[in-house]
Amino acid sequence: MVEIIDEGEGIDESKDLFAPFIRSQSSSGAGLGLFLAKNAAQSMGVEISLKNRKDKKGAIATILFPMSRFLLR
Repeated sequence: MVEIIDEGEGIDESKDLFAPFIRSQSSSGAGLGLFLAKNAAQSMGVEISLKNRKDKKGAIATILFPMSRFLLR
């Protein structure tokens, strides 16, 4: 598992942030980054999730790798 913690504006948890064309008001991007990342991750059995920090000072991205897929047999 990998957690990436930032101190930015946080995320709008009422939106499906992994849907295409969803972006924050301060973003000038197309809103495809998280959509593409989640689809690529799922194709490899990896899970990605986002949530706000409990202190409301940013967000946490969690990436969960299935260990059985990466262990040598």
